[in-house]
Amino acid sequence: FPSHDSKIEAKKQEVAALEQRIEDVSAKAKEAIASGYLAHAKTVEQMAEKIKFAPKKKKAALTESLELYRKAALYGNDEAKAGIERIEQGLN
Repeated sequence: FPSHDSKIEAKKQEVAALEQRIEDVSAKAKEAIASGYLAHAKTVEQMAEKIKFAPKKKKAALTESLELYRKAALYGNDEAKAGIERIEQGLN
């Protein structure tokens, strides 16, 4: 029969493996969320760039895009930082 200590050790290894799987799934979920925010930000930014004769509407769209880029950056997307800088320069 397996000893009590070996059963405990086996359970500890099981728990460690499950914790690693949870971390992996969490990281993938964060990447997916960041990608979604980034794609949405790019779409809104492109839409804003097409607005020519409605400056308030254009500014509102750029502000929305900026917030989406910030959310993408918050979830770890490095590409979003360039979008943030670009829009901040355009708004100032």
